Amino acid sequence: GTEFYIPFSHVDLKASDLLIFRVGQFVVPIGAFNEYQYPDFLRKTVGSPIAMREIVPALWSDVGIEVRGKAVGERGRAVNYAVFAVNGLEHKDPDPSDDAVPEGGAIRAMRRSARDKTSSNKAVGGRLGATLAENADVGLSGYTGAYTADGERRLTILDADLALHRFSFTLRAEGAVWAGADGFALI
Repeated sequence: GTEFYIPFSHVDLKASDLLIFRVGQFVVPIGAFNEYQYPDFLRKTVGSPIAMREIVPALWSDVGIEVRGKAVGERGRAVNYAVFAVNGLEHKDPDPSDDAVPEGGAIRAMRRSARDKTSSNKAVGGRLGATLAENADVGLSGYTGAYTADGERRLTILDADLALHRFSFTLRAEGAVWAGADGFALI
């Protein structure tokens, strides 16, 4: 059969700007790219940046629930947050009949899983962002969840991002670290 992929399909219930409930398949808010997406992140390069391929998969969407919101203060300052529980990333087992799950694998390949069919463990995470002034945004994100069907192996991702805007120029920086059964990586 043919398969197709819809990156997000969710319903938002908005009590106020500070309290929005989201349910369905949504983009997981880990890192600035997955939080803000297009058109801010249209790139002029041939391939994705290494961090978007190997550490924080982009575009990364999953099925679950999320609570998010934003509070705007004086002089353009704002705080935003998102907290979620999703099915989670899953390492594909090439041979489920052999009772062995190979360790590791590409994080990007763990997206688009049917994790809810193999495990009731849910992954959790969140993002806290702030606009410090009209021209500076910062964010911290985190994710943790089992990535094997037996729940024995976990993956944790921590991410920090910064954006500085001046005139028509924007400088973005993002750093991420993940830790799993195979060790850790920092980008």
